[in-house]
Amino acid sequence: EHFGPLLILSALSVAFVHGAQDVSNAAGPLMQIVATVDAANGKTAAGKAVGAELPWPLLLGVSAFVLGDLTLGSKVIVTVGSKITDMTPSRAFAAQMGTVVALTSATLLALPVSTSECIVGSVIGVGLGKKFTGEGDAGLNIKVLRKIWAAWLLTIPYAACIAAAFYHFVELICRLSN
Repeated sequence: EHFGPLLILSALSVAFVHGAQDVSNAAGPLMQIVATVDAANGKTAAGKAVGAELPWPLLLGVSAFVLGDLTLGSKVIVTVGSKITDMTPSRAFAAQMGTVVALTSATLLALPVSTSECIVGSVIGVGLGKKFTGEGDAGLNIKVLRKIWAAWLLTIPYAACIAAAFYHFVELICRLSN
């Protein structure tokens, strides 16, 4: 009960820095494309930094981000929130703050990192913290963690293959249309 306000604050902090990382990762390429097209059409100077003058790609990214969380996020929320280790309000607060510090540090260093890896790492840290403080074993669900780690290992080559296929398809269409 004492952690209610702290959990709200830490959840808002995670959402803020999550948006700084993931919405930026998603909207950044679109913003650069728009800036390049604008420069080619004489609307802006070539090489001009993109940002506040192009708010619509960010708003589009934020909207898609929220829609994705509302429609598809529940399974991930359940996995991270209850299937890796037992969570209490104090453990949830610690995991969220670990995520906030890790993501904020990476963001300030302009390093695109995975928000999922940060939160899962923080939840694992809470589980290990239970063990080190003598509250019992870490209670980590290794079966769930193996699935998560396997997914992480496969994600980069999987996404690369799909992107290469789309690139090839788009290039083919461009060649055929000329």
